[in-house]
Parts: sequence; C-alpha cells; structure tokens
Amino acid sequence: MHLPLETSFERVRQAIHSYRNFIVTTHVNPDGDGIGSELGLSRFLQGLGKNASVLNSTPTPRNYQFLTKNGEVRLFDPQNPTQHLMEAEAIFILDISKWERLGPMKEVIRNHPAIKICIDHHPLNGDFADVNLVCEDACASGQLVLELIDSMNGTLTREIAEPLYASILTDTGTFRFPNTNARTHAAAARLLSLNIDSSQIYEQIYERCSPGRVKLLGMSLCNLEYLHSGRLAWMMVTQAMMRQTGVEMEEVEGFVDIARGIRNVEASLLFLELSDERVKVSLRSKGDIDVNQFAGKFGGGGHRHASGILLNGPIGTAVNQVLQETHLLFQISHKLVS
Repeated sequence: MHLPLETSFERVRQAIHSYRNFIVTTHVNPDGDGIGSELGLSRFLQGLGKNASVLNSTPTPRNYQFLTKNGEVRLFDPQNPTQHLMEAEAIFILDISKWERLGPMKEVIRNHPAIKICIDHHPLNGDFADVNLVCEDACASGQLVLELIDSMNGTLTREIAEPLYASILTDTGTFRFPNTNARTHAAAARLLSLNIDSSQIYEQIYERCSPGRVKLLGMSLCNLEYLHSGRLAWMMVTQAMMRQTGVEMEEVEGFVDIARGIRNVEASLLFLELSDERVKVSLRSKGDIDVNQFAGKFGGGGHRHASGILLNGPIGTAVNQVLQETHLLFQISHKLVS
C-alpha cells in the first residue's frame, strides 16, 4: 500500500526517535547514490547519539572511497555476522526496493526481527519493507535523506553534506538527466551552503580513471553496433577484455552513457560479463523510450531512462535474448505517445 509521502516521512521520524541501534545498507555494487545516501544518513543518526553502522555486501568502488572514513563501511560476512547487525533494532535499506539487490545479505536482512525501512526513488516493488519512504519524483535517494533531515530540523554538517551531494551529482548524471529539476538544484544549493568542495568531489569521482579503463572503453566502442535504423546502440565488455586491460568491473560504470550520447541514438545497451554464467545489462534512453518497462520483461528494473537487468547464462546467449526483443522498446514508446 502506497502511503502519502508525508505519512511515510512521519513513520521514519518515529522509528528514528524510538530506536537506538541502526544498520544502514544499500544494493550490491553500490553506486554514488547508494554510498552517498547511506553515509549521509548514518552520520546524521550518529549525530543524534544513535548507534549506526553501514554494512554492505560488496566493497565500495575505488572512485567513492574518498567519501568514507577508515572502517566506516563494514563488509558483510555471512560466516561471521557483526555484533552491530545482531543488535540492530531498525535497518535502513537505501536506493533499492527489491530484496534480490541485497545480494548475499538478502535472507539475513529479510528475516531479521528489526523493523525494515526503505528509502528509495525507484518504483516500489510491492510491499517491500515495513516502512517505505519512496518518491519516484526525487532525483536520488540522497535527496530524500536530505529532506528527512530537514523535516526533523536536524543539524546538517559538512561531513553529512559531502556524500549527499555526491549522491545527487552522480544519479543526475552531473545534473544532465531528466530527473534534474528545481527541487534538485535547491537540494544541491542547500548542500553547497555547507562549503563542500564540489569541484574536488567531481574530480574524485569522474577524473581519476586508470589508463586501463580508457583502453577498455576504446575496445568496447570498437565493437559498438547499431539496430533499428540507428535508434539503438549496443556494445559488450567481456571478462577477457577486462583481463587484457587490467580493469576492475567497477570501472565500466558510465560506458553505456557514452553510447546514448550518439546522434540519433535513442536507447543504448551495455552487456557486461560478470562471470561465465552471469551477465549484467545496463540500459539507457532518452525521449519517450521507457527502458524500465522493457527491463521488467526480463526481471530487471530501475528508472524510465536508466535501468538494469541481470541474466544467467553465457554472454552470447544474453545478447541474443535481449536484442531479439529490442523492437519492443520502440513499440512501448509508440504506445506512450499515441
């Protein structure tokens, strides 16, 4: 059941007032919004005198590690659950509303007796958590965390503002994506008023790539192909390509957006080989093309213009499976504008 947004804010505020021990987490392979929103929230809770720990199932990508303090983000170990997790009274799940996206933490969190609170800006997948603070109009989960803090008349410090700014910066594509609006810029201005160094944050995230990443990008662009009279562009990155260039999987982030920027391209796909039997498909679009609806046909999802799919099987099978259905992207678009 979807509650009015203010009702959801109030339920979250009540939980914060009622409990002392919190776990804050996000999805596997966390992006800037996942990392930024959980760091901002956990630091705010600590400022209230709460015990709040960030616990993730996969490591923080290298380009976001500057946001964290030593030991601030703990890595989940299924064989050795932390004392913080066992004692948690409330668990915040940020930037996702699907249990599967918690990876190896899925069952542990789902079956934990603590109250579960979701803060997200993706479409809600049924009754996900006990409390769902979900607003699809928000540009990022970090924006909702900022609005939660302000709704509590909370103290916003530079240490809280920096990761929340990174959250908004990355999930709006540096304020380029259609989810950028007056509310977005008002939130950014609020955070910038704390004298955070926006240029340094941008540089740390976007201008510290390895030479291997540049080489891998060149290789992937060399295999770029087009379908549907140039309206769709797709490319792939294999395990062999990453080994050849010495690149970690996290460094592939952003490749799919480059393909979307090509003239006349309305949708772009990137097939990333996670293992011999696991493939991640990143989808981007512009205009009326709804990649979220298309991704849903394969059990994936996200936003209208940015979504993802996880498929089991070899990368060649995944490519064939998805590409043979891409005509539906443009049928979906036609229905939306008819």
